[in-house]
Amino acid sequence: MSAQSARLALVDVKEYSLGRVLEGRNRYLIPLYQRRYSWENVHYEQLWDDVVDTARRRRTAPNHGHFTGSLVLAAGLPDPGGMTTFTVVDGQQRLTTLSVLLLALRDHWDSIDDPQRRAEVHETYLTNRFQSGDAQWKLLPTQADRQLYLGMLGGVHRDDPDSRLDDAYRFFARALGRLDGGDPDASEIQQAVLNGLHFVTITTQDDDNVYRIFESLNNTGLPLTQADLIRNLVFMRLGDRGEAVYDSIWQPLQDGLSPDDLVNLFWYDLLWQDPTTRRADTFDAQKARIVGMDATRVEEFLRRIERAARSLRVVRNPSAEPDPVVRRLLRRSARWGAAGAEALIVRILDEGQRKTFTPSQVADALDALEGYLVRRFLVGATASGLGDILNDAAHRIVDEPDPAVFLLRFLSTGRRRFASDEQVRTAIATRNFYWVGRAAQRRTILEWILELHGRKESAIFDGTTIEHVLPQTLTDVWREEFGASLEPGEDLDLVYEGLVHTLGNLTLTGYNSELSNRPFAEKRLELSNSSIPDNQEIARKATWGAAQIRERADHLANRVIDRWRGPVVIDDDPTDVERRWALLAELTAAIPPGYWTTYYEAATVIGSHAVAVGQRLAKAAPEGAWRVLRWTGEASSGFVWPSGSSHAGAPVIEVLQLEGLSFDKEGRADPSRRLAPDRLRALIGLPVEEDSGDERGESQADGGPEPGPDGAAEGRGVAEDQPGSGSRWSLEPGVVDRVREGLAAERVVSARIDGDEEQAAIAP
Repeated sequence: MSAQSARLALVDVKEYSLGRVLEGRNRYLIPLYQRRYSWENVHYEQLWDDVVDTARRRRTAPNHGHFTGSLVLAAGLPDPGGMTTFTVVDGQQRLTTLSVLLLALRDHWDSIDDPQRRAEVHETYLTNRFQSGDAQWKLLPTQADRQLYLGMLGGVHRDDPDSRLDDAYRFFARALGRLDGGDPDASEIQQAVLNGLHFVTITTQDDDNVYRIFESLNNTGLPLTQADLIRNLVFMRLGDRGEAVYDSIWQPLQDGLSPDDLVNLFWYDLLWQDPTTRRADTFDAQKARIVGMDATRVEEFLRRIERAARSLRVVRNPSAEPDPVVRRLLRRSARWGAAGAEALIVRILDEGQRKTFTPSQVADALDALEGYLVRRFLVGATASGLGDILNDAAHRIVDEPDPAVFLLRFLSTGRRRFASDEQVRTAIATRNFYWVGRAAQRRTILEWILELHGRKESAIFDGTTIEHVLPQTLTDVWREEFGASLEPGEDLDLVYEGLVHTLGNLTLTGYNSELSNRPFAEKRLELSNSSIPDNQEIARKATWGAAQIRERADHLANRVIDRWRGPVVIDDDPTDVERRWALLAELTAAIPPGYWTTYYEAATVIGSHAVAVGQRLAKAAPEGAWRVLRWTGEASSGFVWPSGSSHAGAPVIEVLQLEGLSFDKEGRADPSRRLAPDRLRALIGLPVEEDSGDERGESQADGGPEPGPDGAAEGRGVAEDQPGSGSRWSLEPGVVDRVREGLAAERVVSARIDGDEEQAAIAP
């Protein structure tokens, strides 16, 4: 007989009614490794409907049965008294629910003074008569639910918010109470439950068979997580040590953590050894480790996970951290929402628990990480590839004597986008901050920068939103005032477009709707009464134009550079400018006829500046360059057709009209055909930034249109069939290879401008 045949011979598969399963000298133990009872109202209702339907059908077809699922059991040897204990490997949710239903039925007979039927249910299907201790109970739930269930068997119902057993009991008690001699009655319900509900029982005495079957079966309707599977495997291997390990390690490990948290813990444990491990492979990778462990090593493994769980709980609840500096940094991290950094943060805290790192070293490392994330955000680096970078850091950091020094060094090398001081300064001065990244992170980082005002008193930021001092909609008054601030020869619309969404023009205020696009003289009065020092400083300006925005941007950049340490090695890529212009050429060529975009939106996508983009398109004029217009929808007067163009000499508007784009009488393009940055990214296959839309209500308060669901403002958004929205438009297969090189992990977003041409274009 082959080994496989021998295993199969140890598996007994039969069909039994619930009554046959429960009667006799048997008891059913739900082991420690199983999750606690987790059925909900929808499951009770479905089961009750099945029972009622079965009861009715059995009137005319007494042998009618309803298949309820499978029970996977591991049979133990009978004790000297003939009692056999079965370990429930799968099917425990149904078996527990039906036992609670029988318990409610027992109490129903008690309530209508029918002691004979009460005794039949209690002594035949809920308990083993003449037995004592745990042997007297037909079913022993898992440790977490056991005391509550045994109390219910004894007639004691106590409220436990963490258990659903009492919810199930109350549901069935109410359902039985509503029968009241109806159709069917309680007697028919009992017969349907005991004789009409059928299980396929799969019984094995081979541990290997038990676990293989368990992995392949999950009939509860509540899918097992990878952490469930790991827990089950662990406790199967612990044997007699299981109960002690459950109480001393597993229960503390899982307290206060969600199922996803538990999966993450086992995943982080793998990442710290191999940073390439995928989360989806957590169970398989941990199983390969665990199967080679004896009980002692399994216990050591769980103690390691339990220590990491303590660190993860502190990440979830920073108030539990005793060190005040670390506590503050963890709160800031939680507010930032750096999910991709969690494995690294937990590792740093874990090493702190092991005393490898001191509290001050932990704080310095968390601060270095925050600086890296803040600087990346300011220069517009996408989150693509960030998790891989930080997981690699978590893998390497354990052997380092100073974690902060290691992080600064590690993150400063390679293509890890640790923005230099010069890159940060240029990005703050020129980068479209308001429309990039997640709205909550934009709001958070602006508040953090405004907090660095250098005064002793604290500013109050509660209830504030982002305010554009120079508004998003230029009134005649603002156009006149802003135009007066420009140098001779500067294009008002182009300069406005390049500055309006930069950090130098943004602040936080609780008077966003009141300020709107009112003249600066009126805004000054409101801002002067603000508790935020930056607003008071803005109010002291006589005018607000290009020079004031650039001056403030430089001041804010100084704060960022002073507060968050930069890279220790400058890692510039001399090919960034070439790649940026190649990407711009691909972008303009991808804009389909009948659509348009603006200079600043094109600049946002390629990581440049509106002025530089305007000059590049005027000089190089790549295919489709005429579809890039001013923010007002007007064609640039400086656009020149390249020599040899079939459109040479033709007005840009006429060419665009022939392509199907309409203009109003003022010469402004149809705003519904304007392509927002996310649509442009989709056109050329770049990742779409998560939550890159505006903050709800702020655009409207500034006098601009309300943002639409895709982040584009209503009235200047995109048509339903526009490219990048899953319509008939699609990216052509011939994407320029050299543009893709170096952009697989993240697109080129460094705001540092290399080369004389761009430097001159953006110089204040």
